[in-house]
Amino acid sequence: MSKRLLCIGVSEFDEKILMEQYAGADIEFIFFDKTLPDPRIIFRQEQIDARDYIKRAIYFAERLDRPCDGIIFRYDFPATLIAREIAEKLNLPGASLESVYKCENKAWSRAIQMEVSPKTTPDFWAINPHEAVPADLTFPVFVKPVKGWMSEHTCLVTSADELRRVMEGAKQYLSAYTRSFNDLIDPSFAPHGYEHVDGNYLIAEKVIGGKQLTLEGFVQNGEVHEIGIVDSHRMPNNFSFSRFQYPSSLPEDVQQRIRDISIKLIKATGLDHSVFNIEFFYDEERNKLHVIEINTRLASQFGYLYQNVDGADSTNKVMVEMALGNTAQAPYRQGPYAVSACFVLRTPTNSTVEALPTQEEMDALKARFPDLRIKLDVKVGDNLSASFYDGQTYRYAAVFISADTEQALHTKMAAIKERLNIKLRPLHQPKSLRQPRAAAGWHP
Repeated sequence: MSKRLLCIGVSEFDEKILMEQYAGADIEFIFFDKTLPDPRIIFRQEQIDARDYIKRAIYFAERLDRPCDGIIFRYDFPATLIAREIAEKLNLPGASLESVYKCENKAWSRAIQMEVSPKTTPDFWAINPHEAVPADLTFPVFVKPVKGWMSEHTCLVTSADELRRVMEGAKQYLSAYTRSFNDLIDPSFAPHGYEHVDGNYLIAEKVIGGKQLTLEGFVQNGEVHEIGIVDSHRMPNNFSFSRFQYPSSLPEDVQQRIRDISIKLIKATGLDHSVFNIEFFYDEERNKLHVIEINTRLASQFGYLYQNVDGADSTNKVMVEMALGNTAQAPYRQGPYAVSACFVLRTPTNSTVEALPTQEEMDALKARFPDLRIKLDVKVGDNLSASFYDGQTYRYAAVFISADTEQALHTKMAAIKERLNIKLRPLHQPKSLRQPRAAAGWHP
């Protein structure tokens, strides 16, 4: 009898990849509530009742003709927490809720990081917007909600007056914005002294910077395993992500330090039977590493990179194996290419999408570049203000390609951009109509 997996928070793009990867496999994927909008919308905290969603998912799963063997998810919060709650209620494999919350509550996570790896943890302050600015806080700081989504409501703050304005604004959105988080969180899981810090708090952190990278991995039976280390590159504005490239170009000794720090941190959280990623900054001048944050998920856009360099989309492979309770393995350097990247297409100007590649044009591009994958984040007629906005640029597509060298990678990307029929018509929009936010995981 085939294995059966309950799937939540999976986009059409990720579903297609998942079904292609497991075509012919003896696994049945059951997608819950596919009538709901794109997960980018349904999993924004203020637009979903987490407890109700969990109840409906359990009701759905318990009335299937036979039970599910595991649960998988692809999106960030609250899917990361909802999936673990459902797994616990249905007695399916997964991480403990306590360990997940110790990672997902960024103040709790920072407290654990400071205890076990103080040299890689910036000074931080948990801030109640209804109280005074902490007397010992020094500027500049990077401020964000204790639990956020897509880096919304994040900003660089340089003075106490500016912080007070941020705190005043937080009073208006936090209670609705983190409702799902507060509905689910259990304060008994908190590190000592942080029991009161829930989703109604902000976190301020000392500014850190450098080259950004992400270590992705999984932990099973207490053993921490690496999937890969991916470099994050930025546009000339030094703000917006321009591409994610694998494998990392950092020196091997630095990568080994990253691995050692990651193992220490994951063990300290108690996380087990889970995937994870940890974002870092590496300051070359000072040869210093800083942890940005720990997440209990993998980045779906990295799957293609692993597939072409290592031989399999490990973001799906590891996730599926762990959901089924099997021993997971991530292949290493068994793919057809030496380097792979996700190039993010952005524009600084709010625009209307006038044209996108036709199916015939896409097929022609694929014929010329067989490894090419394109993910369009918009449709013809869309206004980019409704797409991903990082405070400076609007994201409208992602191009995934691979090559034998980094130079060949850029040459191929240039050729694709020349042939990629995407037309945008700039709009004039007052800046006040947009709510800027910082790029994911960015500390200026």
